[in-house]
Amino acid sequence: SAAAEYERPTDSDPTLYLIAREPILQEIRVEPLDRGSNGKSRSLPKKSKARTKPHILARILGVKVGDVFKWSDDQWGRLQQCGLFEDARAEVSELPSGQLALAVYVEESATLAVEPGITARMDGAVYGKLRVVSSNMAGLGLSGRVEWEKKVDQTRSAYLLELEDTRMGAELPLGWMLRSYREIQRPSVPSDSGGAAETVFNRDGCAAIASAAVAPKWRALFGPKLELIQLPILVDAGQQEEEEHASLPSAEQHPSRPRAHIHPVSWLKAVSRAIRSHERYGSELLGSQLTLHVKLMYDDRRREKIEGDERFDTADEDFRGERGEDVVRPSSEETGGQREISLSAAGPRRSAPAMSRILGLRGSTSFDLAIPVRNNMERFCKVSTNGALYLPLGPRSVAAIGGSASMWSLGTLPAWEWERIGGQHSVRGFAYGELGAVPSHARGTIELRTPLTRDVEWAAFVDGAVELHGRALAAPLGSSVGVGIRLSRALKCDLALTDRGAWNVHFGLVDPKF
Repeated sequence: SAAAEYERPTDSDPTLYLIAREPILQEIRVEPLDRGSNGKSRSLPKKSKARTKPHILARILGVKVGDVFKWSDDQWGRLQQCGLFEDARAEVSELPSGQLALAVYVEESATLAVEPGITARMDGAVYGKLRVVSSNMAGLGLSGRVEWEKKVDQTRSAYLLELEDTRMGAELPLGWMLRSYREIQRPSVPSDSGGAAETVFNRDGCAAIASAAVAPKWRALFGPKLELIQLPILVDAGQQEEEEHASLPSAEQHPSRPRAHIHPVSWLKAVSRAIRSHERYGSELLGSQLTLHVKLMYDDRRREKIEGDERFDTADEDFRGERGEDVVRPSSEETGGQREISLSAAGPRRSAPAMSRILGLRGSTSFDLAIPVRNNMERFCKVSTNGALYLPLGPRSVAAIGGSASMWSLGTLPAWEWERIGGQHSVRGFAYGELGAVPSHARGTIELRTPLTRDVEWAAFVDGAVELHGRALAAPLGSSVGVGIRLSRALKCDLALTDRGAWNVHFGLVDPKF
């Protein structure tokens, strides 16, 4: 900004009047940022293009074209929190008109992830899952997720479609999420939990969820969910055999018509019979519910570099700057003689990712209140909580202590809301739901993690779960011990021994909650 003297103080008026000219932001540009071999910053050739749209970046930074330009170090924190960028540099230049142009050079994070997973049991049962995640769709800061899950003995597949916008930096900081999903429950899983009941249902639902940051490190989600609950029914063997012999209509069935003129309805019915002939289960509507969902989340996790793994590139003498890094700016010929000021304030970059460990605390609590807007709808209140504590153990290892619990009140909790115990994100060593389903439970796990390389981590764990009846603990549902390997903090392989003496192997994705 600049100020010019307007009127000097006088005997009658001792006030000094100044005319202030504040800089107006005229344009915002987003350019990709590349790293030289010595770790210095440089912009990519002009043929490269950043994905993030300028107006999305302006919203995150809290600046607006046409307004007075203001800058503070807090804006770097916003870029880090949004999760779209690995690194960023900013430069402001004065245009011939006297207004300002802001150029932000960004190193964008990977926006597309494809994560396959598979669980194989010793008895030959196989479950497959595929997850596709996009964190910056069309450069608009939207995150989308598609999940597909298939069980070998079922024709219907479970799925999840999700679209989310956190609206970070917006005047009304209220994000939104739209979800559509189908959860498939196999009807024939035996229960050997000694008291836990088995839940059988298929759940089709949709939800509209709003999100907001209510305090530092705290976030809230709330919104309605509408769900239809269906009961799987085994197709009658005689009916199934009859349908398997169904065939498409032929010209012999309609001798008076040429093959090309068979009625379309006959074709559609025959195709429908052929498809249904491969189904093992049908379904019958079991119930419906409208649920108000509220969830509070706390996250104080941090990543700590492991001592003795120094990977800072400090050998180059030009590796300097306000906080240790030299920023390469365009020459005066490239900028047309415009004045430029670097707004960068970042620390030294690593020449390669260092080994690190996660420490801190995270947790969440959710409330589900079912509102019976119609006579045949359910009424209940369910409370669920989960959390994890990460403690340093020696110079490299981490002791991760996690757990979850759920309870209910207000009426009777329907069977489809019961928690299924067992699986790679529950009590490892058991298949998903193998320990049965319970209306209330408590589950705990202790895991020792030690990184072997930057991308490989070794783990040893103990899992266990019990059923809750009011305030009293029932007999344990099951427990297991085992070891595992983590790859790039995304994929894992666990070998577990259950308290029943069975060994099982799980291949899948790392639980983001733990």
